[in-house]
Amino acid sequence: MVERSDDERLNWFSDFPHLLPLLLIGLLFICLLGEWLEPEIAAWTAALVAVAAGLLPMDRALASLANPAPVTVAAMFILGAALEKTGVVNCIGQRLGRRGGGSEVAALTLLCVFACLASAFLNNTAVVAVLIPVGVGMAERARFSANRLLLPLSYAAILGGTCTLIGTSTNLAVQGVLADRGEPPLRFFEFTPLGIIYAAIGITYLTLFGRHLLPRGGNPQPQEATRVLPPLVQYLVLPESRLIGHTLVATLLPAYPGLQVLEVRRRGISLQESLNALGIRAGDRLTLAWTQPLADPLQTGSEEKAPTDLANAQGLLELETREQAVEEVVVPADSSLEGQRIRDLHFRQRFAVRILRLLREGEEIEGDLSACSLEAGDRLELAGPTEGLQRLLADTDVALVQPSAPPPPCFSRAGWVTMGWFLLFVLGSALHDVAPSVFRLPAAGMAVLCVLGLVFGRVMEPKDLYHRINWSIILFICGMLAVGNMLEHTGTAAWLAQQMSRSLEGAPPWLLLSAVYFGAMVLTELISNNAVAAMVTPVAITLAHQLQLDPRPFIIAVVFAASSSFSTPVGYQTNTLVYGAGGYRFGDFLRVGIPLNLTLWLVATVLIPVFWPLQK
Repeated sequence: MVERSDDERLNWFSDFPHLLPLLLIGLLFICLLGEWLEPEIAAWTAALVAVAAGLLPMDRALASLANPAPVTVAAMFILGAALEKTGVVNCIGQRLGRRGGGSEVAALTLLCVFACLASAFLNNTAVVAVLIPVGVGMAERARFSANRLLLPLSYAAILGGTCTLIGTSTNLAVQGVLADRGEPPLRFFEFTPLGIIYAAIGITYLTLFGRHLLPRGGNPQPQEATRVLPPLVQYLVLPESRLIGHTLVATLLPAYPGLQVLEVRRRGISLQESLNALGIRAGDRLTLAWTQPLADPLQTGSEEKAPTDLANAQGLLELETREQAVEEVVVPADSSLEGQRIRDLHFRQRFAVRILRLLREGEEIEGDLSACSLEAGDRLELAGPTEGLQRLLADTDVALVQPSAPPPPCFSRAGWVTMGWFLLFVLGSALHDVAPSVFRLPAAGMAVLCVLGLVFGRVMEPKDLYHRINWSIILFICGMLAVGNMLEHTGTAAWLAQQMSRSLEGAPPWLLLSAVYFGAMVLTELISNNAVAAMVTPVAITLAHQLQLDPRPFIIAVVFAASSSFSTPVGYQTNTLVYGAGGYRFGDFLRVGIPLNLTLWLVATVLIPVFWPLQK
């Protein structure tokens, strides 16, 4: 048996105080990877455990709520939503789509360049959600499958997010860590030169090489998406109706197997009760959908007469007939719908909408859909009245694949007002970097100012602001900033940096930089990019200080690596969106994404020290 020396025992005991923080980080990592809890719940649970264990003072944990980074992210959600609501981005995208040409290469290049430019200033997840229908339309007109465009669209949006400070929430999460550590903040256009090079290399790769690795054929759209559905009919229950006092499940539905009840309204209110327990009363209004050819129990011999025969037989008065609209949507990552059973969402009761089809990984789910739990990337085909679909899209976080309704008019008064405030935000943030003594409002202050401008300009209602913010991401960033504070407060970040420098003792600084980039790049394929940014940045800064190197290039390495998620559909929200919309498989991301990841890793290793010298 080999005895440990006294020095080894001393080192082991000196390392012991860091075991608890590392154990907590490990459990948080496993929880995020296994999706055991919502990310924001997991992050704040870890932060509170750290406080309870004496690893972090409560005031430092709560300090993350006052960090300017989450404020900026929240304001950017609102600005992006305003540009989408007023039709500005959609209008530009539709015009781009009409000029896409008949060539796959031309369509791919145009779509990727526009997505890259838009994502430099807007939330890239919102950009991809808006441009998915554009890509589908371009593919239809050029007669090739949409899955030849949607994966490159996601990659281009990710690359565009690396061009400016506000391009992605990851950059702002790093900015939050810098504020906590007392490091100089990132400037608005600080990493634009390298971001442009990244984007150029990425789009060139996708155009010349990556597209040959994409799946061919197999149009991911449902073959029956354009079919004409029977109309919706609204009936009034008359006092002599035989349905009064009974449930529709026991009376109407068994007699008409091809009938589905979308809504029951009473005194102007849509009733939320289950049809199994809802007794019908005189004066109720029923919205019914004919879902399949009717087996007419009255033997009329005419399918067209069935609605009239139904009214006469059941004591109903036909009020109006409306065409059914059909929309295709995708469940994005971090959606509140993830993990919920379809029956528990009550789409019929809340929106008078039914689910026609559910596709997962390109395959249609058969059987009873109501018992299925939704997953990120699921693609749903919905049918119902236009106003019901619009309410569903407004009240639930799903992304359209191919909208049937025309987009709002672009460059209306509201559109010009929104564009004006957004340009003021970009200009003001950039000028603050140049002359902070003259232009005193930083990016967070300018963002809040522009949101107030949208309210005063009557583009957004105050009550709408809260619904436009993805609070899950805001709370997650705050929670992860608190966890990052724990690493610094306990000295664990310094300990990790010391272990890393020991393991690479004698290595040139550029190799240390490359190792930091590679580690962050691998982690961001597994867990949230914001989590990687919050956990790795303190270690990278401490490592640079211990080696008496400038921390700036290491910070930039984390910024770019944490956004370089190309190899899995779960590493970045945009990948999850196109995963369902394009009917891709997991292997498609590995095949196309790994070469791009490795290429950009080598580019970063060479160019980051050129733009940001390693020596102080």
